[in-house]
Amino acid sequence: MPRLVLAFGCMMLMVGCASSEGEECVAIPSACAPLYEPTFENIYSQTFASKCSVGNTACHSTSAAKGDLVLEGMDAAYESLMAAGYERVNVDEPGCGVLAQRIESDDSGYVMPLGAKLSDAERCSIHLWVRDGAKR
Repeated sequence: MPRLVLAFGCMMLMVGCASSEGEECVAIPSACAPLYEPTFENIYSQTFASKCSVGNTACHSTSAAKGDLVLEGMDAAYESLMAAGYERVNVDEPGCGVLAQRIESDDSGYVMPLGAKLSDAERCSIHLWVRDGAKR
């Protein structure tokens, strides 16, 4: 019996952490080619602003704010992503934040932005930004 418990514990460590949503952490590529320099200003202006917070169908505009996430305006976007209690960005375990899980998901009902996954290069930029401390 102790061997079974030990084996199960080792297996759980290999699986990785889990978020508060119950999703498994995603694997962050150790080497990838970012679309742009992974700064918050670039991520905001080249990805979030154009795909998540403007237009008639924007899910994260000030008026819509799905999941209490506002990506309209760079300051509001940063504060909303880093807000305590939501576990959107996890600099200690970059693949365990909700942001990483959402942009990497293959589930059409969970992936963000809705409709289509971001490009590999866009996702890489976001992952590198988080891995490097998610600085403003």
